[in-house]
Amino acid sequence: MRRSRKTKLLGSFFIGSLRLALEAAFRVLSNAQPYAGCGCMPTRSAPAAVTHSRDTQGTDKKMKTIWLAACLSACLVFVPSWLKAEETAEGGKATADKSESLPMSGFVASITSREELRKKGREYRDMFRGEMADGGSPAPDFDPIELELDYGFIRSRDLLSKTDKAIVALTAVAVSQNLTVVPQVVEGALNSGLEPRAILEVFVQISIYTGFVKAEPLAALAREVFEERGVSVDETTLPFEDYDLVTQKHAEVYGSLHGNLASAPETAFVSRLYPPIGLYTYGVVLRRPGLNVRERMIVVIACLTVQGGMEVLLPGAFKTSMSAGLSIDEIAEVAIQTVPFTGSWPAGKLLIEMEKAFPGGKLPE
Repeated sequence: MRRSRKTKLLGSFFIGSLRLALEAAFRVLSNAQPYAGCGCMPTRSAPAAVTHSRDTQGTDKKMKTIWLAACLSACLVFVPSWLKAEETAEGGKATADKSESLPMSGFVASITSREELRKKGREYRDMFRGEMADGGSPAPDFDPIELELDYGFIRSRDLLSKTDKAIVALTAVAVSQNLTVVPQVVEGALNSGLEPRAILEVFVQISIYTGFVKAEPLAALAREVFEERGVSVDETTLPFEDYDLVTQKHAEVYGSLHGNLASAPETAFVSRLYPPIGLYTYGVVLRRPGLNVRERMIVVIACLTVQGGMEVLLPGAFKTSMSAGLSIDEIAEVAIQTVPFTGSWPAGKLLIEMEKAFPGGKLPE
C-alpha cells in the first residue's frame, strides 16, 4: 500500500510538471501566432513582416528550448525519485519473500495450516504416548493447543533424532522430579527406539547433578515399565578397576574433552569438592555402557537448562558438548526440547546465554 501511494504521488507530480511546461509553451505560441498574419491583427508592411518573421523564428526556437528544458527538469526530478521508490519497494518485497522462504530451523517446513500442524502433532503424540495417547482433554480446547504447540511445533522438530529427544524428555522430568509422568515418558522413550539400558543411564548420569536419592526411585519406576512391557535390560557393567586405573581413565577422558588436565585451575573452595566428583564423572560414569559421551552431554545440557541458575557453568558445558560431537544448533535444540516438560522460561534463559557465547549463532573468532 505504501509503495502504491508513493508511486501515485510521484506520478502526479510528473504529470503536473509536464502540464505546466506545455501551458507555458502554448502561451508563447498564442502570443506569436497573431504576428504571423493569421488575420487576428492588422497586417504589416513587407519589411516589418520580414523582421517579424525572424522574430517569430527566434521565438519558436526559444519556446522549444523552454519546453524541452521544462520536460527535462521534470524528468530529472521524477525519474530518480521513482526509481528509488521502485528499488525500495522491490527491496522490501525481496526481504519479505526472503523472510517467508527462510527455513524454520528444526521445524516441519511443510506445515501450512493449523489443521496440518494438529495432524502432525497427533501422529507424534500417538508414537510417543502409545496407548496413553487418548486420555481426553483435561480442560476445554486444551487438546488442540497441546497437539499444535507441544507435539506439532516443538517435539516434531527434526534437528535432533527421536532418541535424542527422548533423552531430553527423561532428563527434564527427572530433574524436575515430576514422578507422575515418569512412566509415560519412559513409555515414550521406548516407543522412540531408546534402549532400556540407555533410559536407566540417563538417571545414573543426572545423579551426579541432582542427587542420588532422586535418581534411585526414577530407575525403579523405569524398571516397572520394563516389566509391564516385557522388555529386558542389558546388565553389562564395567570391570572393577582400582583407584590408580580409574585415575588414569579419568585423565584420558578429561583430556579428550578438555585438553590438558593441568589446565583445570586450583581454587580455594571448589577444589575441595571437584576432585572426587570429576574422578567418578570422567573416570567411571562417562565410560559406562548404554549411552555414549555425546548422549551424556545431552543429559548435561538438559539438566543445566531445567535447573537454571547455572550460568557460570554454561560456557564450559557448551565447549565440552561440542568436543563430544554436539553442534551449536543441537545444543540450542536440547534446551528447546525441555519446554513441554518445564516450560519456556528455563529454555529461554539458556538460549540467552547461548546468544552471549555464540554471537550471531557462530563460534567466536
